[in-house]
Amino acid sequence: IRCKFCMHRPLGDKAVAAVSYPTSMAGIYESVKRWQRVHLPACLDVTDEVQNKLDLLQNDTAWVPTTRQYWTDSARALGMADSIDGIR
Repeated sequence: IRCKFCMHRPLGDKAVAAVSYPTSMAGIYESVKRWQRVHLPACLDVTDEVQNKLDLLQNDTAWVPTTRQYWTDSARALGMADSIDGIR
């Protein structure tokens, strides 16, 4: 999982948690939550427009996928699968 906003920056210039490599589909949920909580507020490349939209959506819980199962099912629907070597 990689931040699309700062992906053009060298690794040392990115805010913490810009990239994550979950080892299983169940770990995608944790990676996304960490990205939202740790990286997003510190990322210098998120535009004001995007940040404003995220702020609005954060107040509207109807859209928020809150369960680990949602993320696992979504990954499976995209063709991902857990393997002994990680997510494939």
